[in-house]
Amino acid sequence: MNPERLPDLPRPLRRAAGLTLLEVLLAFTILSMAGAIVYGALNTVLVSWSAGVTRGRNSQVTRIALDRMAQQLSSIVPAVLLEGGEGKVAFEVDENSLHFVTFLPTGSPPLAQVSYSIEESEEGPRLVYREYPWPDKDFFADPVPVREEALPEIEGMEIVTVTGEEEPEEGLDFPEEVEIRLRPAGEETGTEERFTALVPLLVRPWRQR
Repeated sequence: MNPERLPDLPRPLRRAAGLTLLEVLLAFTILSMAGAIVYGALNTVLVSWSAGVTRGRNSQVTRIALDRMAQQLSSIVPAVLLEGGEGKVAFEVDENSLHFVTFLPTGSPPLAQVSYSIEESEEGPRLVYREYPWPDKDFFADPVPVREEALPEIEGMEIVTVTGEEEPEEGLDFPEEVEIRLRPAGEETGTEERFTALVPLLVRPWRQR
């Protein structure tokens, strides 16, 4: 008998190749726990990144809208001539809206009525911008806008007007300055201070004799 050659062991005594069921279950459990930890960390990072991108976009849109409002207010037309030769101050403001007439650098015709208002939608409040035809008959008499743009990135607006006269004459309550405060969507009340513009109005409406 060759001492270097061992006899084959009986089949029942051979060790089975591969993993046992217990080892497979243990490995699967460890992998599942590791995957859950990695997924949770990635999900947190993605949520934070998405929120940061959204805040950045909202802030950028708010700044652009604020610049446009300031530019349009600086080119304001203080009064319009109504049918019959009567003049009317072309400026209306309330808690959630602002209407006025201005020169549009790219408009045709260049004079137009514009409005900014906070309006409710299914997704929540949003700023809506509208352009109307030139008021050849009445100020905002035509309810059909020629352009409308909704900005869900902006959910709050406050307009503060400053008049030079303590008791302005009737029909001539036209401000000398307009302060615009816009609040981006998702921001808390008070953050509109970061998005504020003070626009002096250098023109005055004519006085009726």
